[in-house]
Amino acid sequence: MALPLLCCAAFAVLQSLQQWPARLGDDWIYFHEFDDLALLDSDGGGALTKNGRPEDGLRFRPFSYLWLFVERRLTQSFAVSHAIGLAWIGLGGTALVAFLRAIGVTSSRACLAALLFVLHPAQVEVWGWASARIDTMAMAASFAGLALLAGVAGPLRLVLAYFAFAAAFGSKEAAYPVVAVAPLVPLLRGLGARRALRDAVVACLALGSVLGLKLLLLGSAFAGSWGLALATIPLRMHVAGWFSYLHALLVDPRSTAAPAGQVASALWFGLMVVAIATPFAVLATTTRHQKRRLLRRMSAQTPLYALCIVGFFLTITVSFGVPARGDLAGSRLWYLPSAFLCAAIAMHATRVVLVAGIVVGAFLLDQNLAPYREAGRLMTRVEATIEGELSDAGRALRVADLPKEHGPVPLFVLMAELWTVGRPELADDSTASGPPSFPRVFLSWSEAGQARDLGPVEAIWATEMQRRGLEIRRLVWQGGDLVEATSKR
Repeated sequence: MALPLLCCAAFAVLQSLQQWPARLGDDWIYFHEFDDLALLDSDGGGALTKNGRPEDGLRFRPFSYLWLFVERRLTQSFAVSHAIGLAWIGLGGTALVAFLRAIGVTSSRACLAALLFVLHPAQVEVWGWASARIDTMAMAASFAGLALLAGVAGPLRLVLAYFAFAAAFGSKEAAYPVVAVAPLVPLLRGLGARRALRDAVVACLALGSVLGLKLLLLGSAFAGSWGLALATIPLRMHVAGWFSYLHALLVDPRSTAAPAGQVASALWFGLMVVAIATPFAVLATTTRHQKRRLLRRMSAQTPLYALCIVGFFLTITVSFGVPARGDLAGSRLWYLPSAFLCAAIAMHATRVVLVAGIVVGAFLLDQNLAPYREAGRLMTRVEATIEGELSDAGRALRVADLPKEHGPVPLFVLMAELWTVGRPELADDSTASGPPSFPRVFLSWSEAGQARDLGPVEAIWATEMQRRGLEIRRLVWQGGDLVEATSKR
């Protein structure tokens, strides 16, 4: 069961040796938001109910937000936060192994399923973005709960399963359909209706507790964005959107940096197809005795295989309509459904094919993370330049034309918004005539074909900096670096 954790650790070390991670995309603002939030404000706001307003999507994720609230008060080191995020990926693989072992899958196949899952090349967002933590937490807690219910009955196990499910449902709404999977496990294993009813009650109590807390804290704002997705997006769009990732990796893997990326991606999915088809090919080529043995094994596993397919489709229903993006943007929505699919594949495929698929998948995942590594290096370079310029207390800094994206990675857009909106710790003049959050650094991003007129805003900022008696230094992004601006911008 420790194998997925060890594998994640080895893969994370490999990425770290390549000067990665860095604050990317949502990471720039996601963690900082929790620094200034109370756990629960008197008006119902705060970290526990973050994103709970209608304009924020009516999301309610108390467990994942409570975790981040506590984590940011223990340490504000982004490296630590990212390491914890990677640990949740490994915990998800471990929970998948525990679940498969509990329902009777052999140790070797359970471990192969977990490695196939955590090293899939479409898992690029959960590896690249620390802010994708809620998806990994929801998956790990979901399968921990399923594993506990599938094990030997006992009061303590049921209590632990209740808390695991509550953590899953309190991490992300995508885990809600798992409540329907829990009673299927004993039914498909032939353990009887009484066991199925008991397990259903445990899962339903956990979901009811989360929804009850949501009703208590948010009042009438009870509906969730996942409910809106179910009502407005047909199921076929959910399924088609998820399978668009297969298309993206198979025929249009633009996020793959390797020169032979398209060929390698096709090879990986070719291996996946072979993994599914191998047992049926064996049936047509083996002796009668071998056929009987293989059929007996497949027949015994059919209920478990069906369970994983049902779980896959149930969790897809609340994943929104995922767009067909060759750069795998939004691939974090694949995370929970794909755990069921990888488990189903591992039950039937031959071990040789599975091992080959894992090796190729890990290679492609590393290649798909290349844009994230490069974006991290760019961001680190810009951060160091800004900090160096601001070390002079008598200087203000204007940086223009930062790129909005780097391949599939949102680059400086949120970094620029964060600093442009204001960094209170940089506003060292409390007597400023403008807003007290006026920073000493003004960043802006540009995008080809998109005009952004920041002249009026910059004029206000420049006037305030001059009133403070600060020298304004102007830099512009050119050729992957910051250089002195040739004209006043």
